[in-house]
Amino acid sequence: MALLTGDESVPPVNTESTGTLTLNYDPEVPALTFVLEVEGLLDTTSAAVYEGSAGTNGTAVYTLFAGPTVEGEKHGELASGTIEDADLTGTLAGLPSATSSP
Repeated sequence: MALLTGDESVPPVNTESTGTLTLNYDPEVPALTFVLEVEGLLDTTSAAVYEGSAGTNGTAVYTLFAGPTVEGEKHGELASGTIEDADLTGTLAGLPSATSSP
């Protein structure tokens, strides 16, 4: 589980809004699933996973939430699903994810 705060943004954002991203891998399926929960986000338009070094703007490699815009303040689950190979972008595009057959 990853705790998401404005401090992780580049540049950092002064906000009381927070979130958590929980990833679960089930080797029997195989499947990599996620749940994105937020507290206090306003007018949410998108959410993505980025790769890169701490303190730098990275490249988006997976879109967690692409809209439609959630109007007003959001509390609770924003998005959930299974990460599929075809949905990987950036430097991960075309690479197998945890859902690929061996």
